[in-house]
Amino acid sequence: MTKPQPQTETYYDFIPCRDYLNELHGVDMDCYEGNCNQDFWGWILERHDIHNDCTIYMHKDDVNDDEPEWVKTIYGWWIEEFGDESGEITLHVWW
Repeated sequence: MTKPQPQTETYYDFIPCRDYLNELHGVDMDCYEGNCNQDFWGWILERHDIHNDCTIYMHKDDVNDDEPEWVKTIYGWWIEEFGDESGEITLHVWW
């Protein structure tokens, strides 16, 4: 019998990634283009069970054609910059 071994998961920290993308694109994705109704964090909260010290997964196919253009734009930045070969990102959220 083989004893099970500890497993590890590779992930990105959400907040440093958000800050990196904000600086890279010269935006505040929580008040996109100066419109605080275009709040990417709020959009994330509506779609994920967010709490301190949680993991969320974002996949390139999670955004459909009905989403606003600003969501498609920002989500695309995440996938392009941090997504793996299948277009998925594992993110750790903590505060």
